[in-house]
Amino acid sequence: VYGNPEVTTAGRALKFYASVRIEIRRKEHIKNGTVLMGSRTKAKVVKNKIAPPFKEAEFDIMYGEGISKTGELVDIGTELGLVQKSGSWFSMGETRIGQGREAAKNYFKEHPDIADALEKEIKDRLTGKNAAAAAEEPPAPAKAKAAPAKAERAARSNALSVVVATDHEAIYKACEAFGVRAVMTSEKHPTGTDRLAETVTLLNLPDEAIVVNVQGDEPLLPVEIVNGVAELLASHPECGIATAAHEIDTIEDFLSPNVVKVVRDEKGNAITFSRAPIPWPRDAFREHPERLPENLHALRHIGLYAYRVGFLKQYPKWEQAPIEALESLEQLRALWYGVKIAVAILPGALPAGVDTAEDLERVRAVYERESTKVA
Repeated sequence: VYGNPEVTTAGRALKFYASVRIEIRRKEHIKNGTVLMGSRTKAKVVKNKIAPPFKEAEFDIMYGEGISKTGELVDIGTELGLVQKSGSWFSMGETRIGQGREAAKNYFKEHPDIADALEKEIKDRLTGKNAAAAAEEPPAPAKAKAAPAKAERAARSNALSVVVATDHEAIYKACEAFGVRAVMTSEKHPTGTDRLAETVTLLNLPDEAIVVNVQGDEPLLPVEIVNGVAELLASHPECGIATAAHEIDTIEDFLSPNVVKVVRDEKGNAITFSRAPIPWPRDAFREHPERLPENLHALRHIGLYAYRVGFLKQYPKWEQAPIEALESLEQLRALWYGVKIAVAILPGALPAGVDTAEDLERVRAVYERESTKVA
């Protein structure tokens, strides 16, 4: 066959005759065990003479159902922050709705009232009806309020001191109000590691000291993990950094470029980090491209780091590595310049962080329960 085999009736060439062409391709099968339930489908506008072309959309087509409405609720709800995803678990507020995307879809089928409420909230968000509410509590103030709580929780670790480093005045003032030590840093840092390098210089820390960088929007991070990465780095004198990862258990996470993967060597040190699905199970995917092989044990990187101060002082002097620029992963600069990174394996995903006002309320509820237990 020569040329484009896609044609329309009466012999008209689809490529030239149509004003709008939408290319529809199946990405993967959706199965329940061995039973084929539907397919994940991608639609791309490859030609459009009346509107901008090249728009893309992905959706589930379920046999006997059509396009899955609950699948759209999960996807769009997650994108807007109305549904939270931590590891393979989906939740709304404090309610876990399922492990894996299909389980989350089934939850909405079994709870149509919740599905209807989520659909209304999504429509309101997309049409701008909630713009005023969002303006009242944007993400930055939410994170500002979470920062002192995170510092208080970090103080429960084995750290000798806890300092909040920020370039945001609201966060700095919030820390002052709660008696938390904070330092203001430059707004021009390209990465969080560069900001941390300035911080250790301002604090005049010795090169042999170990610093754990905990993001201020993760107030529920267990202190055992903070202690763990610091102890890991202390026990690996050949490393300049220690971090953490946990096993990936869904093919969606494995294939997602938003999930950073890490591969370790025999000593537990990082070989590389990538947004690509690594290691790629070539032979297993030839037979079953829709599921992860049992022996894969792919690792999802967690953005928690322990650093040696000596490394931090050197980091800003190094030029950006080519692979760092391509992947947008600052830890690749360290590997590029020969710094070893120890990687701890966690038993599961970390608690969700604070990115929205709703996240802040969820965290407050957790703190209230903890204070009630103490009382």
